Amino acid sequence: MDKAYTKVRIVMDASARPPSQPSAPSLNNCLHTGPLLLKQLIGILLRFRFMKRVILADIEKAFLQLGVRESDRDATRFLWVKNPKEIELDQFQYAPCIVYRFCRVSFGLTVSPFLLNATIREHLSLYESKVARSIEENLYVDNIMMCLNPSENATSACLEAIEIFKAGGMKLREFFGLKKSERQIPSEDLAPNQEETKILGIKWNQIKDVLILKLPKFEGKITKRSILSTIAQVYDPLGIVSPALVPAKHLLQKVFEANYKWDTEVATDNLTIWSDSQCNIERLKKIGKYDRFVTNRLQKIRNLCPVKHLVSNDNPSDLCSRGSTPGDLSVNRLWWYGPKWLSLPKEKWPTPLVEYLPGSEIQDKTEEFTLAATVEEKLEPCVINIERFSNYKRLLSAMSYVILFIKKLRGLIKSPIITSTTIKVAENYLILKAQENWPPSEEVKSSLQIFERKGLLRCRGRIEEADLRDNTKFPVFLPKESWLTKLIILDLHKTNKHCGTQTLLALIRRKYWILKGRKEVERVLFSTKYGCLTCRKFRLRPYNLQKFDTLPKYRVSSSRPFTTTGIDYFGPMKIKGHSKIL
Repeated sequence: MDKAYTKVRIVMDASARPPSQPSAPSLNNCLHTGPLLLKQLIGILLRFRFMKRVILADIEKAFLQLGVRESDRDATRFLWVKNPKEIELDQFQYAPCIVYRFCRVSFGLTVSPFLLNATIREHLSLYESKVARSIEENLYVDNIMMCLNPSENATSACLEAIEIFKAGGMKLREFFGLKKSERQIPSEDLAPNQEETKILGIKWNQIKDVLILKLPKFEGKITKRSILSTIAQVYDPLGIVSPALVPAKHLLQKVFEANYKWDTEVATDNLTIWSDSQCNIERLKKIGKYDRFVTNRLQKIRNLCPVKHLVSNDNPSDLCSRGSTPGDLSVNRLWWYGPKWLSLPKEKWPTPLVEYLPGSEIQDKTEEFTLAATVEEKLEPCVINIERFSNYKRLLSAMSYVILFIKKLRGLIKSPIITSTTIKVAENYLILKAQENWPPSEEVKSSLQIFERKGLLRCRGRIEEADLRDNTKFPVFLPKESWLTKLIILDLHKTNKHCGTQTLLALIRRKYWILKGRKEVERVLFSTKYGCLTCRKFRLRPYNLQKFDTLPKYRVSSSRPFTTTGIDYFGPMKIKGHSKIL
C-alpha cells in the first residue's frame, strides 16, 4: 500500500473453479466483460503534460458505490467462518460457516471496470459544464483529472465536481493541486502531500513540475531471466527513460544470440579491470613466491578477467586523493562518467602500458644466491668405517679390538683381553665421534638443555628428582643422522624380541635421546634398505585362511523331518480374559 489511507479491500476470486471439476466454468467465464471504455493511458499522460494547470482527485470506494440487482446477488455468494476468532482454521476440520453474498460490485469481477466507467459516463452526460467534459475526457477508472486555465478559480471547479459526483452517490477525495488560498474544501478531502503525488502510477512533483521514474536495482546472478525481469520492472508508458534502457536491452539481445538458457549464469568475458598500479599488474603476470594470503588473492583475480593499466589522468579515484571540493565533483565529467574512451568499442581503447591477460602467467626466474662464510673445524675421523657394519655388537667388538691393539702398541697392556670396561670405552668413543660429526644446533641445545658430562653431550629433562639411574635422568644425545643411531635402534629391537615402536622407543629413552625419536624409529624399522628383515617378512605375509572346525554331528547325520522342533516363546501371546483379549 503506497498511502497511509489506503485500506484493505476484499477481492473476490471470481476465476476460481472447484478442484474436483477443473473444467467447470468460473463466475468470470459466465459474465459478459463488456466493451473497453477506458481511455488510452498514453493519451491521458500526454494531455497531462500539455495542461497548464491540473487538479487531481479520486473517487472513494468507487466499485462499492455500484449496487448489484437483487436477482443477480446469488451469483456472488461465498462462505465465511461463523466465528473465525474462536476456531483455528484447519484444512482437515469442518467449521460452521455462514453464506454471504455481495450487494455491491466487488473487486475481482471482469465486468467491474465496465460497470463503473459506464455508470460514471452516463452520469456525466447529464451535465454540460466544462468541468464535466474535462473529467469525462481524462477519466481513468476512479482517477479524476481536471484541466484548468491559470486564470480559472480552482475552488469553484472542485466544488462543482464534488456536487456532480454527490448527485450520483459518490464522494471525491484526495484533491491535489490547489493553492493554499484555494483550499476551501474540508481538509480530510485533501491529499496529505501537496508537493508530490502519483498520476496513473508515475510520481509527479508539482513544485518542480517533473516526473520521477524509479529504475530498479539489479541484484543476484546475471541470467537471461534476471535481465529480462529487471528491464520489465521499469514502468514507463511514455518511454521517457527508453534511451537509458538501450544498453540493458542490447545486453539482453546478445544473451539471446548466445543461446543462454533462462537460468544459466551469463559469463563475464567482456569484463575488464582497470588499475593504476603497475606493481600489482606485474604481480599478476609473474608467478612468484608470496605468502599464502597474497597467492590466493592473486589467483582469484587471475581467474576473473583481464587487468589493464590506467593512466593517472583518466582515473576518477585520483580526484579525491588529490583533493577536490563537492562542488567540483558535482560538475566533473570524469567523476560521474569515467574516461571518454570507456564508452567506445574496445578497438578504440588506448593501448595500456602494462596489461595482464588470463593464461599469460610466466614463472618468476629470479635466482637466489646465498653467500655463507663457514669456519671448518678439523675433526679427527673415526678409526674405523662404521657404515661397513650392520650389527651393533659386531661394531663394538671390532672397536674394542682396535682399542686393545692401540694400547698394546703403546705398551699399556700385556694381554689383549676384551672386558666390560673395554666395551664401555669403545661405545663412548663411537658416541663421541657421532656427536662431533653431527653436533646439535643452538635451538636444540636450548630446548633439550644439553650439557656435557665426561666428554659426552647429555639432555636434561624434568625427572632429575626421580629415583632412577643417571642414564635415564640424563640420557645421551644421539644424532638421528648417524649410522650408529640406526645400529643401536636395530640392536634393541632384535634383543627385545622384535618389539613395536612404542615399546622400543621407551627402551631407547632409558639411556639415549634421539631427536624426533618416534619418527626415526619407524623409519629405521620399516626401511627397505636396512630395516628389520624378520618383521618385514611377517608384516608383508598375505592373509592366511583360517582352519575350519569339524562339523557337528547333526550336520552330517540323516534324520526325518521335524525330528527336532522349536517353539517361539517371545510373543506376543494373546490371553482371553473376562471381556478383553490381552
